[in-house]
Amino acid sequence: MKENNESVKSILSALNELIYETDNVITDCQIREDYLRMKGNPSFIFPSPREISYRYNTGSKLTELNKKIVKMHQMLRTFVGPITEQSRSDHSSNGPTRWSSDIIDESKILGLYKDKRKIKEWIPSHSKSLHRVGIVGMGGLGKTTIVQKIYNDVQVKMSFEKKVWVSISQTYDEIDIMKRILRQLRADDSGTDKGDLLNRIHEALSHKSYLVVMDDEDVVKRMGARKLRIRRPGLLDDEESWLLFCKFAFITTRGKCNAQLEKVGKEIVRKCHGIPLAIKTTGNHEIEAEQLVRWWVGEGLAYGDDTETATNVAYNYLSELVSRCLVKAIQRRNFDGKVYSCKMYDMVRDMKILVTEDEKFCSFKRGRPIATSNSRHLGVNKDTAFQPLARNSKLRVLFLTTTKSIGFNRKIALAEIKTLRVLDLSCVKLDNICLHNLWLWITSLKRLAYLNLRDVANLEEIPNSMRNLWGIQILVLRECKELKRLPTSITTLPRLAILDVRAKEAWDKLKEEFEGNNRVKSVKVLALKREFELLKMKASNSVKEYSSKLIDIVNQIRTLGENFLDQKVVEKIVVSLLDYSFNS
Repeated sequence: MKENNESVKSILSALNELIYETDNVITDCQIREDYLRMKGNPSFIFPSPREISYRYNTGSKLTELNKKIVKMHQMLRTFVGPITEQSRSDHSSNGPTRWSSDIIDESKILGLYKDKRKIKEWIPSHSKSLHRVGIVGMGGLGKTTIVQKIYNDVQVKMSFEKKVWVSISQTYDEIDIMKRILRQLRADDSGTDKGDLLNRIHEALSHKSYLVVMDDEDVVKRMGARKLRIRRPGLLDDEESWLLFCKFAFITTRGKCNAQLEKVGKEIVRKCHGIPLAIKTTGNHEIEAEQLVRWWVGEGLAYGDDTETATNVAYNYLSELVSRCLVKAIQRRNFDGKVYSCKMYDMVRDMKILVTEDEKFCSFKRGRPIATSNSRHLGVNKDTAFQPLARNSKLRVLFLTTTKSIGFNRKIALAEIKTLRVLDLSCVKLDNICLHNLWLWITSLKRLAYLNLRDVANLEEIPNSMRNLWGIQILVLRECKELKRLPTSITTLPRLAILDVRAKEAWDKLKEEFEGNNRVKSVKVLALKREFELLKMKASNSVKEYSSKLIDIVNQIRTLGENFLDQKVVEKIVVSLLDYSFNS
């Protein structure tokens, strides 16, 4: 519908604008309400002239918005039918339908059926002889995927009493490998003598049928597999490549490609030359998951409630993107799969550029973001020109990409922007910048919810004008080695939920100046809770030592008057032990 009807495209564009406009008014009201509540301001009962003026202006905006919403409702009904009925059907289920499991399983073996069937024929169900089967080929052909399918095949499971899967890295340790095998065989893995460990493996497998998978191609060359028992998976043909791409890129539509994106998608597939892994996992710049989810929270894309924090909700969103193969997880926690770092696939990035430009979300030139009067997001690089931002009243997110300089002064168009919600200046260099002017601009951003000043050199203090940032929720000052002082006004910020400070001197100074202040205590509790969440068990730690560290943090939290359940400590220890077990 959107591709074939310009009127509908125009209406959807107007709807986007209306949503953003409404969100801005609501956010302004929420920020002001939180601020007045924190101050205990009696203006709700006896409003000042300034408060009366604010209420009148806000009322006028809401009245105008209501008129626009009614008009939009009427226009949408013309094209998509009664909205109330559509909404009712959309929410009839308990939650969003997930297609990831079945589709991903099928797509992983797309084009590999013949390979799987042939290798299964080479694995005899009843034989006393040792059989060696090898799968070789260039990276990304699906060798590991084939073996995973065979390893979990029902007939294969019934044919063997014992199964062992060993993934071997380039720099492996023989003792570690033998210990992992013994753990999978549920045998004693203590000790470091290779002879003893090998004997235990032999005893565990003696007089049994077993399947051992060594996920490393170099093993094939050394184990003596006959040429007739070595399989080389082939490349996908054009049709198979396109099907694989669609199943991963358009999972919510069950593999059906949007006509507008088909040309771009097929060009991406052509460049992958039939290599399955290239189609699925070609990626871009790696980013910390924590930084990404905080951007989302700051922009208001993730909201918390009484049962879950906004950060946890954002992590759930990220997991959803990973499960749909729209984002690649680079590092993750083994126990529950929590993502630590990730990157976007090239094909997703190409489609994102196409869609975001069409939606007037941001603009690109030769693949690089550029500033325009309609930009809502802007990634700054060394060639970024800020002048096109003149008269921009929509910009919500600004961050540095391939540069550490922002070239800020009060005469550039950026200094006139007042609508930012996310400002990431991590690692920025303050050379040749008037800090006074920079802080004047930053502290004028009333809707700013996320401010990242991580690893900013020569940043010695944060000004007291921080008190103007009523909407700030996340403030990152980690790795600011020169930071000596936090402002007194930080204790008055009504919405501050995360203060990420690793400079001990700054914390000590804050504690010294404001010992007993409730807001300082609240911020300190936040920092301690973060320390509790990030504390991991190391190889050098015994369970007792690790537990003691956790309990010490919890005691500090409780000393500050915050309730902390013992159940959380137990859960943390169990999760850490399981995570450590998986990693080892």
